[in-house]
Parts: sequence; C-alpha cells; structure tokens
Amino acid sequence: MDLLITAAQFLVNEILSVPAFLIGIITGVGLVALRRSAGQVIGGALKATLGFLLIGAGATLVVASLDPLGVMIQDATGAHGVVPTNEAIVGIAQELHGAQVAWLMILGFAVSLVLARFTPLRYVFLTGHHILFMATLLTIVLATGGYSGAVTVIVGGALLGILMVSLPALAHPWTRRITGDDSIAIGHFGTAGYVAAGAVGRLVGGRSSRSTEELKLPESLRFLRDSMVATALSMVLMYVVVAAISVAREGESAYEAFDGGAENLGNFLMQAVTQGLQFGIAVAVILFGVRTILGEIVPAFQGIAAKLVPGAIPALDAPIVFPYAQNAVLVGFLSSFTGGLLGLAVLSLWLNPAFGLALILPGLVPHFFTGGAAGVYGNATGGRRGAAAGGFVNGLLITFLPAGLLLVLGDFGEANTTFGDTDFGWFGILIGFGASIGSVGGLVVVSALGLLVLGSAILVQKKVVDVGWDPSPHRSRPGTALDGETDSSADADTATTDSGASAAPPPKIAPPRGAPAPPPRP
Repeated sequence: MDLLITAAQFLVNEILSVPAFLIGIITGVGLVALRRSAGQVIGGALKATLGFLLIGAGATLVVASLDPLGVMIQDATGAHGVVPTNEAIVGIAQELHGAQVAWLMILGFAVSLVLARFTPLRYVFLTGHHILFMATLLTIVLATGGYSGAVTVIVGGALLGILMVSLPALAHPWTRRITGDDSIAIGHFGTAGYVAAGAVGRLVGGRSSRSTEELKLPESLRFLRDSMVATALSMVLMYVVVAAISVAREGESAYEAFDGGAENLGNFLMQAVTQGLQFGIAVAVILFGVRTILGEIVPAFQGIAAKLVPGAIPALDAPIVFPYAQNAVLVGFLSSFTGGLLGLAVLSLWLNPAFGLALILPGLVPHFFTGGAAGVYGNATGGRRGAAAGGFVNGLLITFLPAGLLLVLGDFGEANTTFGDTDFGWFGILIGFGASIGSVGGLVVVSALGLLVLGSAILVQKKVVDVGWDPSPHRSRPGTALDGETDSSADADTATTDSGASAAPPPKIAPPRGAPAPPPRP
C-alpha cells in the first residue's frame, strides 16, 4: 500500500505537476490518437517538453535583461516602467502556476471544441501560444482573487473556451472584408484592436483613400520583418536613451543599475547596448520554445478538432492576414508605435501622477504583430488613412489597457513586464475586478461576464456574419479594382501560411521572345 501511495505522489508531484512533462504527455496522447508511428509519438512528446523548458530558460534571460532597465526608468522618471512581453510573463508565471496553467489550457481547448460543435460559433482556435498566454492570464487573475487551484482551472477553462470561439466570431465581418470569403478567421487575442482598427478605418477612409498596396516603401525597412533583429534594435535604442537620461539626472550613481556597476560612462552605455541585445536573444529563445511546442501540439489538436467539429472555420494567428496587404503591415506597425509613444506621454504626464498607473513602454513585438495586423484591417475598410489610423488606435489600446491590467495581476505587477495585446487587457481587467469580490459573488460576476461574451458572439454570428454584412460597403471587395485600389491579396497569391494553406497560384507570365515552345501536355 505504501508503495502505491508513493507511486501516486511521485506521479502527481513530479510529473503531472510539472507543465513541461504534462504538455509532453498530452502531445504524445494526441499523436497516438492520430495513429502516428511510435517514433513520431516519442519525438513529438520530447520536442513539446523541450519547448516548455526553452520558454523557462528564455524567461530567465528576459528578467535579467529587464531588471536594469526598470531601475534606470525609475531613476530617469521616478515612475514604474513596464515592457509588455507575453512570453516573458508567461515564463515567469510557470514557476508558481505551471501545472494549473497546463490543465486550464487543456480544459479550455476541450470546452472550445464542445461550443464549436453545438453552437453557431464553428471556429477552431489554433493559435496555440495565445491559448497558453490567455490560460496563464486567467490563472494569475483568478489565483490573485484567492480561488483554489481546482476552481481556477474549472472556471478559467470555461472562460478560455468561450473566448476561443467568441472572439473570432466578433471579428469575422472585418476579417472577411480582408480575405473575401469564410476560409479563415482570426485566432489572436488582439481582436479588440483589429475591430477598432476596422471601425476607425471606415470612419476616416471613405472612398477616396487608396490602398496601401499602391505605396512603394524603401527596401531598407524590410529588415523590420525579422522580429529578433527588430526587437533587439528597439531595445538597444530604448536602453541607450533611458541610460542617457538616467545619467543626466542621477550622475554616476546611475551606474549601479547594473550588477557590479560600471567603470565609466562609456562602459555604462555599452552595458546598456549589451542588455538590449540580450533582450532580443531572450525573446528569440522563448519564441523558439513556443514554435517547438506548437510544431507538435497544433497538428495533434488539428486532427482531433477535424474529427469533432466537421466544417469548422480555422482561427489562425495574426500574421495570416499579412500577405493580403504587406505595405499596410509596416504602416500599421509604425502608426501603432507612434500611438504607443503618445500613450506613454499621456501616462507619464497625467495618468501616472494622478492615478498611479505604471508607464507602459512601447515594446516592438506587440506593436509589430498587432499593429501590423491592425494596419491590414484598417486598410481593408479605409485604405491608407484607415491603415494609419487603425494602427494608431491599436497603439493607444495596447498602451493603456496593459497599464490597467497591472492593477489586477497581484505580485506579478512588479515583474517589469505584462501581457501586451488588447484582449488580455480588457478581459483581464473585467475578470480581475470581478474575481476581487471573492467567494461566491466573485464567481457569479465572472461567470456572468463569460456568458455575456458568449451571448454577444452568438448574436453577432446570427445577425451579422451569417447575413453577410459588409463593414465597408462603399469600398471595393477584395479582388476588384474600384476606387483605384489594387488587389491587396495579390501579394498573397504566392504566400504560404504557417498553417500550410496557400492561396491561388500566380498568373501565368508570357515566355520571352524566341523561347522554344513547351512540349504538349499528355
């Protein structure tokens, strides 16, 4: 009997409570269900486990890089500065809530499949890392509210499943304006920013604003598409600027921001450059860990979902819309970053002194991915002006919402990082304040919020999506050339998405003069 108890304790405490091992086991089970070979099952399970361990290793690097920056920001401004990085706070949370996050993520996916099967919301959310991010947010917020691990997993799993089918539906009229059909949906928790970008684009664009795809951007800006390079560059610039301001205000005492201090001004500035580069490396390590996990988990989830929800619409990551308007991606990114800078100024000059809200520094990763996608949504409804305005509004949202979210994250609010995308902000704030009521009352409020989101999505699906409502009927549909627009999906013809789906083949090009005739087809 003692042997059985010891074995059970070992299984629960040393395997099932370790998220890396748990995810590896679930991946293996999913691959077995798909009738993969023994080698594929073992390899897939090991890769998923290693991916989770990579996330933890990258998070350690992120924390080490952000700590000196936080000190310097406090020296330079006297305020608490935070860089929103989803991967960083998820990695930090694994140490305290890793097992709960894993179980909540699994339960949430199961609930989403049930809802997709038995409600009009037939969307299968396949952006695995965002499922992980939202599962982590819900775990942190509910645990901060004082709820037990079991309650956190059950309630959080239900809320996660609701979001996974509801948010793609709420954004689908705007997504369909980009793609021209119902082949895909957006499965990314930046939905509020994308819908806002589409709505603002419609207001400011009109019929006269041409598509961004008629713009010719310099090739020198294309390097910003490499997220590791762009992240490292932005953090280096931010570090150097903050370091210079810190030295100007504090003198040589600012050197103490780094472990062991700095020998002189030149050494201080070069340490700042090094920390900025290390941040880019850390995020790259975390992203590689996430991709490693997704490379094994998502195929298993896709196979299971296809069997349980026939005819479902796949909800995919934000970059799925990038090929439809590649110039809009850069316009939206730059506009979003500008909005982030303005939002930072508002926080530092008004909201921080008046209400104590933290300063949210514009991180390049969320501004590039969500701002770029917001630019595509704004361009679809309002052309160039829509792309710029949509990105700008997204930048404001992902600056102010994370500042409010920090109020409900408990001890994690002191981690010098937070969640960066809009849906984490507004939903986390609502659930956080609801859960803070505590006991049964808090659960009632939290459950009511989840049901409200689900009911709203079903209503939008029936009354808006299913009837084919067009959010910008005065502009040409994708594939036409009214209003002087070029087909923004032309660049997508040769693009293949991460999910493996590709668009229509490119048009045929006439052979050069004098070329021999091709042989006849058999």
